[in-house]
Amino acid sequence: MAAKQETTTVGVKDIAEKLGVEPRRLRAFIRTLDLGVGRGTRYAWPTLSDPTVKRIIREWGKAQAAATEAGEEPKQS
Repeated sequence: MAAKQETTTVGVKDIAEKLGVEPRRLRAFIRTLDLGVGRGTRYAWPTLSDPTVKRIIREWGKAQAAATEAGEEPKQS
């Protein structure tokens, strides 16, 4: 029997933890960026420095700043 290779990837839970938001809310936000992966497929990237992950973090920051500027409470969780 072949040994199972362990792969380390970054998922929505990891990014959400970094941003201080619920993974469910972050997945919904990712879909608004047209980065959805489809039903039953996992969101996974090789590292936090992946360009897509960086884009998600950058866009989340912009959305939170815009909400604050508009006088709304930024959505954290």
